Amino acid sequence: MKRREALAKLTGRERYVDDLPLEGFLWGMTVRSLAPRGPITAIRFGKDIDWSQFVVVDHRDIPDRTSWP
Repeated sequence: MKRREALAKLTGRERYVDDLPLEGFLWGMTVRSLAPRGPITAIRFGKDIDWSQFVVVDHRDIPDRTSWP
């Protein structure tokens, strides 16, 4: 079966999700404890970090698995 998008992907012309401009979206990062089952007690950045640009999410912001479709 011949794939229609193969040449565009091979030549770099195909656009991927990472190539799309997404303004107004939140970008996330997962911070994990260095110790197995250890709690994260603090996340520290330099004093010049503009915290108005951050959204902190924890386990309370994630719905219970029983409510997933």
